Amino acid sequence: MSGTWAQYGYDAARTGTATGESGPTDDIAKQWHVTDNQPHSLGSSPAVADGNVYIVTNRGEQVVWAIDATTGETQWKQPVGGLWKHSLAIANGQLFCATTSGEAVALDTETGAYNWQVSIDGNVDSQNNVAVNDGTVYITDDSGRFYMLSTDDGTEIERIEFDGRCLSGPAITDGKAFVATFGPTDPDAYPEGAEDWVFTGGDAAKEIQSDLVAMDGSGTIQKTDTQTGDVEWSVDLPDFVTVTPTVVDGTIYVGCWDGYLYAIDAADGSQEWRYELGTPVTGDASVADETVYIGDWDATLHAISTAGDEEWILPSDVDDARITTKPTIADGVVYVNINRGIIAADSDGRQLWEFQGRRRWFDESSPAVVDGSLFVCGSVDRRTIDGEEEPIGGLYKVV
Repeated sequence: MSGTWAQYGYDAARTGTATGESGPTDDIAKQWHVTDNQPHSLGSSPAVADGNVYIVTNRGEQVVWAIDATTGETQWKQPVGGLWKHSLAIANGQLFCATTSGEAVALDTETGAYNWQVSIDGNVDSQNNVAVNDGTVYITDDSGRFYMLSTDDGTEIERIEFDGRCLSGPAITDGKAFVATFGPTDPDAYPEGAEDWVFTGGDAAKEIQSDLVAMDGSGTIQKTDTQTGDVEWSVDLPDFVTVTPTVVDGTIYVGCWDGYLYAIDAADGSQEWRYELGTPVTGDASVADETVYIGDWDATLHAISTAGDEEWILPSDVDDARITTKPTIADGVVYVNINRGIIAADSDGRQLWEFQGRRRWFDESSPAVVDGSLFVCGSVDRRTIDGEEEPIGGLYKVV
């Protein structure tokens, strides 16, 4: 397998579009799945390079795991403390990740050996997806810090501290970084609001029921020069922003908790348009061929022109499904995790297929598509662990 899916969203701009790649289109089948037999232990978005798939195991034994993309055989496992469904980034034979215990790590992709390990000041949540571009690793933490580290040895090149929290990764293009923040960094500073809101991550079904908090929302998009570290502009949005921006052809696409997808001019931060999805937006957008793809909590996939007009919508008929992850696009086909399965649709909105694993449950994993194959993390079984029935996570290969 020669194709590459180097990081979350395919590239540092987070387009979600795999240039020159293709995925399964019909007569699909599971070729293999692998599991480490730990409860809820796999949930990262896979990265693929040099014939291996790289994922994170985050329960029990916290490891970065390299798996042969053809056979499903384990190549190596490397313990890295503080991993929690993090997505990985690959460049020049190195694998980069950051952790909830405040560390940035570079591993050798062939052996898993540590190349370097450095401390950073904040907790890197699983949604703070690391980006890598032109010799620099870009990391956000949930306290609003934005780090730029050298891929060579982890040396800190620049650090910016925003007045807000980050629960998403940066998007990088043309020497500029785009970072979403929300609310003040101090939780005690949140005023009580008139409406309830809920933040979902991980097991969203439980959090929707249990994590309702009454507070006012605020979100901001920041544009930073990656050479100087200067913040060029900040733009406020009406509610929380917890998604990673997508930047294509001078426009930023970012969803907001007010139920809208916003298109923002990358040059000056002005709003180009907004599109109503009707539910809080907690999944990222992807863009291909002048069409923006994004999902909602009703498990409806929306296709929107880059001018802001609806092209089509594709509802799911799967019970209790939702889309809170980033779609993947390859060769005119859109692949999206609806949390109860994976669906594929063509560019006209016709569903091509639906894949459901053994347990009909997929974690917050955005699919990677390489050399005609799709890789995604989900639930593969249920087993009794310490007297409790637990879902067991795994990595699927679908062809």
